[in-house]
Amino acid sequence: MKGFDFLFYSVVVTNLLDIIVDWNQGSEALYGYSKEQTIRQSVNIFHVPEDTIDIILEVISTIVKEDKWSGEISLLHKDGSVVHGLMLSHRFNWDNTG
Repeated sequence: MKGFDFLFYSVVVTNLLDIIVDWNQGSEALYGYSKEQTIRQSVNIFHVPEDTIDIILEVISTIVKEDKWSGEISLLHKDGSVVHGLMLSHRFNWDNTG
């Protein structure tokens, strides 16, 4: 079990293809999905369809330049309702040493 499993805040870890590789209990509470339901899914399942292209382009272009992005975002809950909040995306690079 990782330390972020105990955080109240939502933590979603993706790979470079935006596929979810880890997920904590805060994410379960916020989005309504269990970890098992999200692992190996695209993070795009949470994007409001009409916002998807714009937010992806904004986040990716900012991360490429600055290694991080933060801002207000609307995301989808499992029940279809929209969740509004603040999001921070940060690029981490791990090598074989962790």
